[in-house]
Amino acid sequence: MEPRNLRPRARQNVILELGFSVARLGRARVCALYQEGVELPSDFRGVEYTSFDAGGAWKLKLARELYHAGVQFDPLRAL
Repeated sequence: MEPRNLRPRARQNVILELGFSVARLGRARVCALYQEGVELPSDFRGVEYTSFDAGGAWKLKLARELYHAGVQFDPLRAL
């Protein structure tokens, strides 16, 4: 038997919630956070993905996406 190339995946409820967010807000207004090495769902092309990193740069990327989406927030409190 040949070994499979298995990769971690998000739980089914997380994928369902991502789909609900895309349906409710639209692809242009969704930015999904993911951990490096976890398989990304192929059905969500057009959704912005930002990976977590140990240095915390993902926070700045997410804040930028929120700003461009027109979400009003205090970036200093969010970071």
